[in-house]
Amino acid sequence: WRSSTQTSVSGNMVSGGSVALTANNSGPETVEDAVLTITAAGGTITSVTVVLTAAGVSFAWTGTLASGSSLVIDCGAKTVRRDGVDAYGGFALNAAHTARTWLPLAPGLNPVIVLSNGPGTAVLTFYPQYL
Repeated sequence: WRSSTQTSVSGNMVSGGSVALTANNSGPETVEDAVLTITAAGGTITSVTVVLTAAGVSFAWTGTLASGSSLVIDCGAKTVRRDGVDAYGGFALNAAHTARTWLPLAPGLNPVIVLSNGPGTAVLTFYPQYL
């Protein structure tokens, strides 16, 4: 089962920079269905890369995310949507991606790095899970 309370961690991205989202999975089981939402603010984003080195995660999305638009990467459903419309065509697992799933969050602290070529916010949400 999973917690009834959703965990959320967020950060601001600057153009050409990265933001570290430290996801604290308080449950004893690995979370496989986290949702990452990228929202462009004050400019356009055309490239996003997500890395969680300890878990073998490295994936990217390319496309056009205009200011005020959101990209939702649902790692459980394996969907990528820009403003509710399918944007999976811009998604790719990088050569360094060795994880079985898109973004597994192990119990404890998970330092997820989000790199972007435009300004905006990144929000990672998930429910801790239990046996």
